[in-house]
Parts: sequence; C-alpha cells; structure tokens
Amino acid sequence: SAGAEILGYTVNELASMSLFDIVPKDRINELKDYLQAVLAKGKANGRMITQHKDGSRRIWLFNNVLEKSKVNDAIYVIGNAIDITSRSELQEDLKETKQLLEETGKVAKVGGWSVDLINQNLKWTPVTKLIHEVEEEYVPDVSTALNFYKEGESRDTINVAFQNAISKGEP
Repeated sequence: SAGAEILGYTVNELASMSLFDIVPKDRINELKDYLQAVLAKGKANGRMITQHKDGSRRIWLFNNVLEKSKVNDAIYVIGNAIDITSRSELQEDLKETKQLLEETGKVAKVGGWSVDLINQNLKWTPVTKLIHEVEEEYVPDVSTALNFYKEGESRDTINVAFQNAISKGEP
C-alpha cells in the first residue's frame, strides 16, 4: 500500500495496472530491458523511473527476484524497492552547486582546499592547483603544502592559521 500511495493510486487501482502503465513512455525500452534481465537471470536490480498519477516522476532503487508458484507454476516477481526521488534530486542540486562554485572560483581565481588530519590527506580545488602552477593530476601532501607559500610572513601566517584550525577549531 505504501508504493501505491507514493504513486498517488489506491491499492485497487494499482493492482489492475502493469508496469507499462506506470513507467513513462520514454522509459519503455528500459522497462523491456529490465523484464528481459529478470527473466534471463531470475533477478534484477537497479534504478527505475515511474510516473505518479499526477504526472510527476518517481525514482526507485530496486532489487527484484523471479519466483515460480508451487501451486500452478505461474511466475511472478517479488519486488523490493525504495523511493529515492528526494535523494536523487538532492544529489543533482549538489552537483549543480559544485559546478557553479567551481566556475565562480575560476572567474574569481579563488582556490580552496580540505584536509583529513587523521589520514593526512590534502585535497586542492582545480583553481588552487592553477594558482600554485601544478598539473591537474598533482596530489598535494600535508607535510610539504606550506612550501608553496612565500617564505617568511606569508608562510608563517598560513602556518599559524592552520595550527589554530587544528588545535582550536578556528576556521
């Protein structure tokens, strides 16, 4: 009943429908591929897009198994699915925000970095690598990263800020 509700149907309405009724017309080939896979392998998993009664789309993560009835040899699918529409939308928003931030950084020539102190992993943004004139593939090292700053006041300032971030949690 939860799946029917998510799709905007009653249980009775959905029971009289097939997947071809709830999968958008532009996704029918993917549905056919799914059906072939579950018949050939006896199971299938992945993502499936369905259409809500109001026309909006829902994205499902599924893991389904083909079964055969012991009573009349009928075959059927035991389906297990979770609606990941919200998660998928959030991932897309995050991807777009990241792209916008990267473009803004390029235009403004502002770089960024992050460090995992436990594993001693340092990551630089593409703009930071451009500023420091290293290849895109360059992997910075926590122990030598400060050497990219001018010796003296600049390097000392960055070092103090870095140590305060570690010891005092200052941004």
